[in-house]
Amino acid sequence: MSAEKSSEARRMERPDYSYYEDRGVFDCPTLVGEQHLKLLRDNLGKDWIDFASNVGFREAEIDEIDHDYNRDGLKEKVYQMLRQWHMKDSKSATVGKVARVLYALGKIDLLNEIIALSGI
Repeated sequence: MSAEKSSEARRMERPDYSYYEDRGVFDCPTLVGEQHLKLLRDNLGKDWIDFASNVGFREAEIDEIDHDYNRDGLKEKVYQMLRQWHMKDSKSATVGKVARVLYALGKIDLLNEIIALSGI
């Protein structure tokens, strides 16, 4: 199966936005905690750049993290981005915001894990 078909198949499997919206997932005010951050760090992978962009990082900030932690590996880059985001936006770093970004990125398995962890 080609990468294009694989991506298309994943989009077809994605539940409709309203499935999550009706459950209040995207409006969940619960603040992101250490367990959420660990789950994201361990599972975002190469999508960390798109995640960072979606939560408000500027391209220069992303490039700085990418450069500064290049030798430390992907998980460290993800961790540093999440740490900086959480410190910068701790009051608006909510499960709902994470859920919206994960849905937009097509990271449905990770979104469902965040939901389960949050008890939504």
